[in-house]
Amino acid sequence: MWTRDLPAQPALTDSGEAEWLLSFDFDGTLWSRDASPGISAGFFDLMRCWRSCCGVRWGINTGRSLNYLLEEFNRVAPFSPDFIVTCERYVYRADEDGVLRPDMERNTACRHAHEEVFRLHHVRLEDFFVELRRRHPASRWSRDAEDPYSIEVEHMPDLDLFSPLVAGVLKDCPELSVQRAGPYLRFCHTSYNKGTSLRHIAGAWGIPEERIAILGDGHNDLDAFRLHPGALCACPCNAHAEIKDFLRERGGYVSPYAEHEGVMDILETRVAPLLRSGNGEG
Repeated sequence: MWTRDLPAQPALTDSGEAEWLLSFDFDGTLWSRDASPGISAGFFDLMRCWRSCCGVRWGINTGRSLNYLLEEFNRVAPFSPDFIVTCERYVYRADEDGVLRPDMERNTACRHAHEEVFRLHHVRLEDFFVELRRRHPASRWSRDAEDPYSIEVEHMPDLDLFSPLVAGVLKDCPELSVQRAGPYLRFCHTSYNKGTSLRHIAGAWGIPEERIAILGDGHNDLDAFRLHPGALCACPCNAHAEIKDFLRERGGYVSPYAEHEGVMDILETRVAPLLRSGNGEG
């Protein structure tokens, strides 16, 4: 899936050089499961305008797999973003025709790194999942070929119960990490996460950290916030308490509104003034 062009509407192509980068988590941030439409119509109007007048590039940085993301996004989107990151690590960028194409060098390196880290720690990971099922039989172990060591639970707080077991797996394994998103937790290579994916994309467009805005609500957004301290970092009010505390302690912004309404608040009250000042407007 990480090697083919995306079956989606083309991205917009009617602007000049990339000057700003906006990164959005999907579930619980840009997209609201219980709203219709799931993404505010005003959002796409804003992205169209800002691409044209301010050189904005925007994208979705998600833990979702590609098919799972497009299943929802394609229903409501009049055009595609300029980039997509799936599973926190696989990168796609729009070409000059607006077609989202995989970053083959990055994605291949990512795939090989994960194959190697899972090969090295196969026994340790298998033992972990056996013990996990013994202690927490309601947990579900996903054995997807692209994501062989992933857990799903019925209730999100249940993941907190696994922390001691997870810490034991990660001990003395600096190349092994975990990503947590909602009721899911996946083991992964330390070098590939939302933060390093965004840094790779920003570098490809030559966009400095102070011209990046990062919006997210979940644990897997912490890597992006931590790796880009000079960016505008923000979350909607439905974000996990740990995320809100992290941002408040570091001068980030916590919107009083939830999900996609929070996104619009962040864009209008925090990002828009930044764009005006950065483009020489009063």
